[in-house]
Amino acid sequence: SAYGSNYRQTKSAASWMLLGNLYFNRFGADSSLFPAAVRNYYGDFADLNRLRVIGVSGGGGFSWNLIVFKKIFANLTIGIGGELQFRKYHHFNRDEEDRTYFSGSGDVRSSFGYNGDKFFFFLSSLNDITNFEGGTMKIQSKFISGAFQIGYRFPVKTPAFYKKIQEMGVYKML
Repeated sequence: SAYGSNYRQTKSAASWMLLGNLYFNRFGADSSLFPAAVRNYYGDFADLNRLRVIGVSGGGGFSWNLIVFKKIFANLTIGIGGELQFRKYHHFNRDEEDRTYFSGSGDVRSSFGYNGDKFFFFLSSLNDITNFEGGTMKIQSKFISGAFQIGYRFPVKTPAFYKKIQEMGVYKML
């Protein structure tokens, strides 16, 4: 409810959670990712000018929602885990190499806002840290994003076919 606005939570609650993530990250430069004055410190990576990473991560975390007056809320979500990275290194001399690494990852989210019966708004923040280390190279990617959402829930009746789905045992377990 703190990020999707598809559910109205009216009581404070906390829970453990499992996390999973799949991402693609690519960055580069025209000649090298490293300034000429310090390239000699990077050994085989001195002329690295592009890096492409496909990552798959999994881990665990905790999410906590504080609800005040059944309408005002604050959320904090923290997750940590391991990540398998499939990297392709592109060098200025046109050499390419594939490497696979295991790294740690972290995710911190926060949100606060108003979640009334019909009207809602919230501010949220997403902070993600990913490390790309190998040999003499260490690059840390920090992704920080914010969002503001405002909306109104129009009263609609639940369709008949969806009521049947809600009556199923699998749906009730979720």
